[in-house]
Amino acid sequence: MRYPDGEYRRIDFPQDKQGVYLVSKREFDEPNQKHSFRRLWIDQYNGKILHAKDRTNRSAGDAFVEWLYPLHTGEAFGLTGQLCILIMGLVPLSLYVTGVIRWLQKRRFKRLVGGRCS
Repeated sequence: MRYPDGEYRRIDFPQDKQGVYLVSKREFDEPNQKHSFRRLWIDQYNGKILHAKDRTNRSAGDAFVEWLYPLHTGEAFGLTGQLCILIMGLVPLSLYVTGVIRWLQKRRFKRLVGGRCS
């Protein structure tokens, strides 16, 4: 077995005569919980490994891409990370709502004071 450790995340079956099996097996320390970076492409007829992709032979760009989804969803840091992402997602809404409230307050104040100043 090529990768004895980890969890199987996905097995894609060949779609046609030229297709291959694609096996994704997540390492325990990968930041992405749902999609594994470690993959094997296996010939459907003889079972030979045609291509292997794992974290030992990745580039800096691969490492960057590996972290994009987990950082975006907050899953890289567990429940704490997900709560932080939730709060950051609510910040623009709260800024919009408070901005509209302040605009309405200023508008009402100008209407009240504007009549007395002239």
